[in-house]
Amino acid sequence: MTWHEEGYVFDGGTSTYTTTGDCVKSGYLWRRMSDPTNDIESGNWGQFAWPYYRLAEIYLNYAEACNEKPNRDEAEALRYVNLVRERSGLNKMEVAYPEVLGNKELLRVLLRKERMVEMAFEGHRYPDLRTWMIAEQEMNEPYYTRNVAAKTYEASWERTKDVFPGRRVFQSKHYFFPIHQKQLSEMVNITQNYGW
Repeated sequence: MTWHEEGYVFDGGTSTYTTTGDCVKSGYLWRRMSDPTNDIESGNWGQFAWPYYRLAEIYLNYAEACNEKPNRDEAEALRYVNLVRERSGLNKMEVAYPEVLGNKELLRVLLRKERMVEMAFEGHRYPDLRTWMIAEQEMNEPYYTRNVAAKTYEASWERTKDVFPGRRVFQSKHYFFPIHQKQLSEMVNITQNYGW
């Protein structure tokens, strides 16, 4: 391993993936929820916080509910998504996307994207895709990642599907878990979930 101006470059690439197969598969680590005084280089790991439920999640859930309820309340939905955006230093939703006003479907799409970015790396994406019943469109694709096998720093930022071969597979039956046979045997009026 050698140090370059851009960071560590490992023998055979820019990460340990090429020698050990071990790496963060997305190619990204994050500093969120960690004490900014942590100095990992000197072994001071400090404190890490992992909230189970964040205020931003409550706001985004509420904004989504306001957009989807029968008596749609667009103003309230925008108010709460904008609280999340404001904390991040972003423009209000209706300023960044003026075409969202009066457009329920576009607001739905933008709220989902906002949630994807805000809740990144917190374990919400897979359940969200299943809740919205769009996992079949979003999950059936190759494993994309940064090019952790790259030989240069610049090339390591390229998006690739060649590092981890294969595809993610999501079938309609994956929206529900299978019911264990023991439970099916005990409750004779229950049928197995679709596809299992």
